[in-house]
Amino acid sequence: MQAASSLLGLHEVRARYPARIVRTNDLEWRIRDTGGGKSVQVFLPGSLGNADIFYLQLLHLASRVRCIAIDYPGAPTAALADGLAALLDTLEIDRANLLGSSLAGYWLQTFGSRHHRRIKSLILASAFRDSRDLRNHPQFSIPTLQAVDGEVLKAETLSQLQARELNQLRDLQIELLRDGQSGASLRERLLAAATAPLAPIMPPDKFPIGILDCEDDPVLSARTRADLASAYPRARRLTLETGGHYPHVIRAEDFNRFVEDMLESELAG
Repeated sequence: MQAASSLLGLHEVRARYPARIVRTNDLEWRIRDTGGGKSVQVFLPGSLGNADIFYLQLLHLASRVRCIAIDYPGAPTAALADGLAALLDTLEIDRANLLGSSLAGYWLQTFGSRHHRRIKSLILASAFRDSRDLRNHPQFSIPTLQAVDGEVLKAETLSQLQARELNQLRDLQIELLRDGQSGASLRERLLAAATAPLAPIMPPDKFPIGILDCEDDPVLSARTRADLASAYPRARRLTLETGGHYPHVIRAEDFNRFVEDMLESELAG
């Protein structure tokens, strides 16, 4: 009952902020933009589903900050980084607060190294620096991902989700994958995560960095999470005991508070 009730908020966000397509640098971006406000908070999702997974954050923050949830295309990391800069240009945004979950948190490190002047603050949520440990997870098996058809992979993933215990995250992931992501996109993103080379170190002290992770993350090992934290020793870090790989859904209240903390000066203004 709680999951079904919570998804009403997803439908509210979709109705209130219709999605649109923006094309830049031969890339296609799907955005959901709350509009209003000079301060901008961008949300970028991981491999599974789409940017609507941040609906709880949009519901919480949209009255105070312009929130933009973005689905990114399949492209090499450098192309995504440069394409995001071009997207900000198209949207007439000089600098933004950015949050990337999982795969997006990975490639935003390249964005930060190439376009640090466009960043007010950056949150890396359930993110990683390379795929060294990810490929040990069955979801990121490179031989399987290289051999499987995208739509077959999508059907198999949906079947696995449907077999899980009923809860809010399960229902949300089923809806976002079933109606909001193609099999080709799912395969492409999972393969990108599984083959990710070491991300560049972003220049220090150019913008505030936040790192949010969970001790019970079934995807990211303790070593992977520690590697990211050690790369940015001055980052503000929040490690939750629970929340899995999706604290923005499972621990939304704590997640939202961390985002607000990173936005503190702007929200106060």
